[in-house]
Amino acid sequence: MMLKIKLEKQTFGLYFIFTLILLLLLSVFFWNGSIFVIGVLGCLLFLPFIWNLDSEMYKVLFFAMIISFAWMLLQYFGLMAKFGKPYFGGDDEIFERYGDVLYKLGAYTIADCPSFGYNIDKATGFMLILAWIMRISNPFGGYHTISPRILNIYMWLAIGVMVYKFVKKSELLQNDKVLRKVVLGLMIFPNALFVNSCVYRDTLSIYVLFVCVYLANELSRKNSVEKIMKILPIFLIFVISIYILYYVRSDLLIALAGLVVFQIFWADGTKSKFAKRILLAVLVISVGGSYTLNKVNTMLNNYNHYLLVERNAINGMSGKIFSTPIFPFGIFLRFIWGQMQPFPGEIFTQDFYGSFLYAFISVVVRLGTVLHICCLPYIFKSVLKLNSDAMKYLLVYMMVIVTTFGFRHFLMVYPFAAIELYYGVKDVSRHNIRINTIFILAACGIAGLIYVSILGIL
Repeated sequence: MMLKIKLEKQTFGLYFIFTLILLLLLSVFFWNGSIFVIGVLGCLLFLPFIWNLDSEMYKVLFFAMIISFAWMLLQYFGLMAKFGKPYFGGDDEIFERYGDVLYKLGAYTIADCPSFGYNIDKATGFMLILAWIMRISNPFGGYHTISPRILNIYMWLAIGVMVYKFVKKSELLQNDKVLRKVVLGLMIFPNALFVNSCVYRDTLSIYVLFVCVYLANELSRKNSVEKIMKILPIFLIFVISIYILYYVRSDLLIALAGLVVFQIFWADGTKSKFAKRILLAVLVISVGGSYTLNKVNTMLNNYNHYLLVERNAINGMSGKIFSTPIFPFGIFLRFIWGQMQPFPGEIFTQDFYGSFLYAFISVVVRLGTVLHICCLPYIFKSVLKLNSDAMKYLLVYMMVIVTTFGFRHFLMVYPFAAIELYYGVKDVSRHNIRINTIFILAACGIAGLIYVSILGIL
């Protein structure tokens, strides 16, 4: 036992040193010392999550971090080659622009931030965080857009570690090898790597959400004495999380409440399970039902207007799906279409001559969707149990497909999908996995040929 603890501490130290060297190399590459400073701050926030990990999981982290940073650099230069700037377009560039405005105005708190209109104010908290990054960066060479992307990477790796620990503490007998593979897949999932390598608030949003779910799980599995010792710090973290979400993405407060409630009241293995679920239903209907329905309806109408009017997508597949009334059939169309986002058919429309690097990144992201499709049978197998984890997955997924269909918003679904994937695949033999994968890939190939044929006809 002592040897194991010593080995874990040595591996932890090596990981920290490796991270510092990686950050130093990035700073030298971009010739900006602030990248190292902000990266170290992000690393320090990440270290508590990886304390006391087993040595095999540290190997997963080493690999995942190298892939994440390499992807970030490839995407950075791919965006530069495609658009002449390191932004995908839209919110990422806007966030930085207004973050710079807040920094120059000397804004330190939310109270110091002026109003820029609803569409901007709803993300004031995130822009204020960017202003603080700029403020800290100023003495060390000035702000660089790579810094928040590094923080995104650390937060995503922390989510992967929390998924690993969540499953380890929730199940007595684990298939550790399969669990590590699932967590590695989550950490380097192409769709997630793309979002994390931009200056978006989605990573911070899911990070805050999952921290709360993780702590709620911790609290629900402690004895009475331990709960009393834990309740104050957990309460403080929940208050901080609510504060952050309110100013970063207030719409997700509904999801935060639902996720925590499902974790506490829908947990399996309790004698009062039935009574707790009845209490949950009463609580949701009496307290949050009306507000939630009104909020979801508002977000749904806003996104439909954006897609069908502003983007003029009425003639595309997305337009046809979103123009279908949500009930009774629209919800099923969205459920199916959401599992194929970003749509893999766009592999055949990439312009490799215009920008090879960006096209390559885009193709890998779409192949990530194909990988996700291959995992769906195992995810659904677990979801059908309708336990606490399944309900959390359905809650987040349904919120995304009902209120918005932005490809980057599906980032919030991936951690919960990874948990369901592990439970669905842990007892399946390699032979059956290979057979299932071959059938699914064959079906995707046939669908791809049909798609190409339709493109040729049109």
